[in-house]
Amino acid sequence: MKNANYIETINKCFCCKRGGFFVETPSGGDYNTCPLCGAYDYDGYNNTEYYHHELNFCGTCCIMYDIGCTHASIGCTDDVYNGHVIGKWKHKTTDIIYNGMPQFDRVREWKDNAMDVEILDIVCLNNNYHCDESYHTILVHCKHAISSKKSEPLTSFNFDL
Repeated sequence: MKNANYIETINKCFCCKRGGFFVETPSGGDYNTCPLCGAYDYDGYNNTEYYHHELNFCGTCCIMYDIGCTHASIGCTDDVYNGHVIGKWKHKTTDIIYNGMPQFDRVREWKDNAMDVEILDIVCLNNNYHCDESYHTILVHCKHAISSKKSEPLTSFNFDL
């Protein structure tokens, strides 16, 4: 497990076409997508209670993330969310605190070491940005936004800045 203090995304909102750390819940919300690579969570990684069950896991990027706050409300459960990631964490066995997010080398390492991660802060890298092409008005404000100023969604982020 390493600390990822610089991350990028290839995701775009399918409504407004902006790039950002977006999570989608297609097909009725039966699964979701990674905010970095957009890979679908088909593998059931998130059904195991003893691996930080409040977070999702991407088997491609080997990161933990949360679906986050609503970016675009499409209807039913096919929405786009501002993905939330771990912004600060402590390695429980070494007591080292990191700015960034834990990234695992492979799924097995995540299964073996995920509980060594103490989450100190979760962040909304899209800064609670609401899609201007959303089908429904969004009034909820995110408590994990990195700034109180409205800004465009980011496509890269350096936790050390």
